[in-house]
Amino acid sequence: MAYIVTAKILVDEINDLYADGVVHKILEQFVGGDIIDFSTERVAPCNTVIGDSISNETYAAGDFTQNWVIYSEKEAAKDGEGYWSDECGWTCLDLATVYDSENVKLPSDSDDAVLIMRNSVQF
Repeated sequence: MAYIVTAKILVDEINDLYADGVVHKILEQFVGGDIIDFSTERVAPCNTVIGDSISNETYAAGDFTQNWVIYSEKEAAKDGEGYWSDECGWTCLDLATVYDSENVKLPSDSDDAVLIMRNSVQF
C-alpha cells in the first residue's frame, strides 16, 4: 500500500525559492526508491523568534513544531490578561490565539508584545 506523507521541514535559506530548491534537491535523490513522487505545496517564512534563534545559534530541535502565543508584560500588569486573542483582544492564556511556527503579525496596540512558546508559559 502507498501512503501520502505531509511533512514540515525548517530550511535556513535567503528566500522562498532557495528554500523550495533545497527541499527538491534533497527529495529528488530518493525518487525511484521508496519515494515514488513528491511536491511542495507551500513555502512560508517562520516567525521571528525561530529566525532569531537560528541566527544566534540557540535554536533547539523541534522548536518549529511548537505552538506559540503573543504575550505583553504591560497588558498583563494592567489586569492580568497579557495574552493576545485575534477574536477577544488582550485576554487570559486559555483564550489566547495559538499560532504555529509561521510568521505572525504582532498587535499594533502594544509596544512590548512578544511571541513565546505556549508550552514555556509557567502556571
